[in-house]
Amino acid sequence: MNKLVEAKNIIKNNIYLTLGTVNKEGDGWVTPLFFAYDKKYNFYWISPKGSVHAKNSSRNPNSTIVIYDSQTPKWTGIAVWVRVTVEKLKIKTEIQDGLKCIFDRLKEPVWPLEKVTGKAIYRAYRAIPNKFWITDDVKINGETVDARTEINLNELDE
Repeated sequence: MNKLVEAKNIIKNNIYLTLGTVNKEGDGWVTPLFFAYDKKYNFYWISPKGSVHAKNSSRNPNSTIVIYDSQTPKWTGIAVWVRVTVEKLKIKTEIQDGLKCIFDRLKEPVWPLEKVTGKAIYRAYRAIPNKFWITDDVKINGETVDARTEINLNELDE
């Protein structure tokens, strides 16, 4: 199977991603999140506005994502890494589109805007991808070593 198809399948078949952010002191923080995605592979989620990753990404939107199936047998894991720019959705139509994407994937009724705006605890977020990579084992001195191969974003569009 080619790497582009593998990457699409990993994203399609998994519902959690791990988001990596950094605080103002440079300390890293990773957070598992339920996610949805659109045709351009923008990633969406809902989080409390006071969460560590929300605060970190508001200060520094440059973040990373990894998506993988943690239930695969040992030595067989494949992952997709994504360098992203995280943003809290603020424009009404973008919030509505993000919520629709999320709740369509959840197969649940879409939340009203009031659940993610104003004094509400939650906010809707989007991660815009800058670069994608996928696991691609290489041989070094006869040993198989985990490596990454970059995937062209233009080819990733459905």
